[in-house]
Amino acid sequence: KRDAIVVYATTEPAEALIMGGDVVVLSEGRMLQHGRTIDVFHRPASAEVARHFSDPPMNMIDGRVGDGTAVLGAAIHVPLTHHLRGLTPGRYRFGVRAGHLSIERRTGHDVAVPGEVELAEISGSETFVHVHHSGVSWVVQQEGVHTYALGEPVRIHIDPARLYAFGEDGMLRAAPERSG
Repeated sequence: KRDAIVVYATTEPAEALIMGGDVVVLSEGRMLQHGRTIDVFHRPASAEVARHFSDPPMNMIDGRVGDGTAVLGAAIHVPLTHHLRGLTPGRYRFGVRAGHLSIERRTGHDVAVPGEVELAEISGSETFVHVHHSGVSWVVQQEGVHTYALGEPVRIHIDPARLYAFGEDGMLRAAPERSG
């Protein structure tokens, strides 16, 4: 038995997660973050890492914090609970992975966001639903095969416990608790 170091380069975040071990996230020749693959996935150091190391890229929306609430976009009010409690007033960029959004309500804490379907792409045993809301496009990853008409009104449900918060400098300020 020999010990070996294997360097595997990929543009696919899913491949990096399957391989495990350590990962280095690069963009345009710059190292953005390195560490244990699972740690980088759960705690991306910046919004740029979060976009690169999510498949599909993490959904992002600008917002502001004040008076115990985060306002995402123009009017999505999210209570500052769980890991978001420590955010100081100011501007942020909020992120949520496609698999953590849902068309159906999952928890009693979900915040509903109205939108219209732009596209529903079936990929094997899941459907990626692209939804437009107030100038922002969201991608929702649903298990199973679903069909939606273009322009069909839907509601996206966001669990605040799944939101990432990045500061104006793009650096991570709050990340969801890891489960499991």
